[in-house]
Amino acid sequence: MREDRNLLPVYDGKYDDYGLRKRVREDVARRMEQRDTFSTRQDTYYHHTKSLFEAIDKGDESIGLPPYSGGLFDTGKYKLLNRISIPDSVFAPLIYKLSHHEDKGK
Repeated sequence: MREDRNLLPVYDGKYDDYGLRKRVREDVARRMEQRDTFSTRQDTYYHHTKSLFEAIDKGDESIGLPPYSGGLFDTGKYKLLNRISIPDSVFAPLIYKLSHHEDKGK
């Protein structure tokens, strides 16, 4: 993820509440480890991720995020992503699997 490669201002305290690491990845990991229930209707994690992608595309100086404008996060280009919602029960396990490596003793 871009945060892991320090391409985003992960060491700027203003960014903490808006990035994926604390608000999504760490929260999902904690809840997965506790075998917590994720909503089949609420899209909290997807909504947060979508908002971050828009901020990456357009920038947000108030949280130390410059615009990247590379097209990857262009909401006008990928209109389907604005029309759908992915519930936490589906999105959280995806985030967890993308964020964690399971060592199966190999």
